[in-house]
Amino acid sequence: GGSWQMMTFVPGATDTLFAGSNAGGNIVRSTDAGATWSSVSNGLPTSGATRVEIATTADDPNYVYALFSASNNGLYGVYRSTDGGVTWSQRYSGASRNLLHWDVNPGGNTAGGSTGGQGWYDLAIAVSPLNRDLVYVGGVNIWRSLNGGAGWSLSAHWYGGGGAAFAHADQHWFTFEPGTNTLFVGNDGGVYSTSNGTNYTELSNGLHITQYYKIDVTEADEDLTTAGAQDNGSHLMDGTNWSRVRGGDGMDNAIAENNPNMAKPEISNSSCQ
Repeated sequence: GGSWQMMTFVPGATDTLFAGSNAGGNIVRSTDAGATWSSVSNGLPTSGATRVEIATTADDPNYVYALFSASNNGLYGVYRSTDGGVTWSQRYSGASRNLLHWDVNPGGNTAGGSTGGQGWYDLAIAVSPLNRDLVYVGGVNIWRSLNGGAGWSLSAHWYGGGGAAFAHADQHWFTFEPGTNTLFVGNDGGVYSTSNGTNYTELSNGLHITQYYKIDVTEADEDLTTAGAQDNGSHLMDGTNWSRVRGGDGMDNAIAENNPNMAKPEISNSSCQ
């Protein structure tokens, strides 16, 4: 029972499947292509974790990683199994650094640092198919580990802070191109890729796929249009070009009927910082 957020298979042993829940952080495993399932719990959190995402690698079918968010939607921890998911150990704790927060260098939860996050909404993990110790995790930002999840460095930031590359906020899906170290990232801003964890390329740039909640025009200047976008800020059209006037989530917006220089975008940060 319960609500299951994700499912993945083991490369090279595709009859072995893992599924993770978005309530309670439960993991189940099947070794017969999904015909039967059993709970996996040895070494995993027993309380305090909520959602979980799981990643496997073609480099070693016995290596399985799990990324858990906590009840405050920050990082609970990163766990790893080296025996195909039978037993697990914690590789990294949210008390060390809260990787799911939007800060450039979030402090530990127990040290009065940056607590919380958006783990209910942003949670992604992937392992290189060539290197079982090369792992990426995503919350608002993207972090990379070169040692199997024991240590992490900032790989991309939601506005390019901390000297890191820019990648739009709110990471939802990570996957590697088979046989390479090229990671593809799906987030609220589109699709990005990186081959080295340092430089990111925006692959969806130019696609006309922005989802707008509300728009407004004014009779005083019919060339002006404001629009509030899902997870992509508030935009203004001046008759020729679009420009971004606010970040975050664009929502309601208005231009004064008698004064086209007066506009008001309404920002919601319910799912995007």
